[in-house]
Amino acid sequence: ILSYGGSEEPISRAISGSLLPSYASGSGRAMLATLPEEELENYINQTQFHKYTEHTITDKEILLEELRVTRERGVGMDREELVYGNYCFASAVYDSSYKAIATIGVSCPAELAKENMDSIAFDVKLAASQASTDLGYNLQPAGYFNF
Repeated sequence: ILSYGGSEEPISRAISGSLLPSYASGSGRAMLATLPEEELENYINQTQFHKYTEHTITDKEILLEELRVTRERGVGMDREELVYGNYCFASAVYDSSYKAIATIGVSCPAELAKENMDSIAFDVKLAASQASTDLGYNLQPAGYFNF
């Protein structure tokens, strides 16, 4: 994890052994949104939801709707659902086989996020798109470049 604290130099942090619940994190939602419907339903039906803050989505139907919105906008969001005062924006990175293999995400203070939601989401989605392209992902349909 690379963390920026305002004008300070970035700090690299490894969170060894820690696991975050996919349903309550921006990166987790970005990855969940890439799953086929059946796999997503299985995940939701097998998950025991825990409320980390008063904002954590624990209702299965509300979470499914949030994941549908995530698919449409291409960015998963966590709005103070794991940590008070913190928002997370994340977008999936795809490889050349069109499989989501990672996410690129940004966490920032809630007030900053609320003031800049569209631009932060755009930048995260653009960074993930560029990383995907570097890995051979191509948004063009098969045969597009055939003449």
